[in-house]
Order: sequence, then structure tokens, then C-alpha cells
Amino acid sequence: MVRPATLDITVYREGGEARLYGQGDTLLSDDAGFDVPGFELPLAELFAQA
Repeated sequence: MVRPATLDITVYREGGEARLYGQGDTLLSDDAGFDVPGFELPLAELFAQA
């Protein structure tokens, strides 16, 4: 779930686990639950467009 108003995202994983990421974090493919070697998304870049 992406929340531009609060500059954070929550990743929900199978089994009910949830993790909150803020503007200073970098989302990796493992964090998001998919396998793309080398994928990194600095959330500051994502929210810079908001």
C-alpha cells in the first residue's frame, strides 16, 4: 500500500506479516516479494514524484 500523503508504504506478505517503509528506506525485490536480482527502489525517489 502506497501512501503519498504520509510518504510511506506498507508491504503485506503472505501469512499476515506487514512491514512499513519510510522515505529514507530502499525497497528491494525480496522486500516486495518478487525475485528480480539487483532491483532497488529508493523511496525518496518514488515520493519525489508525488
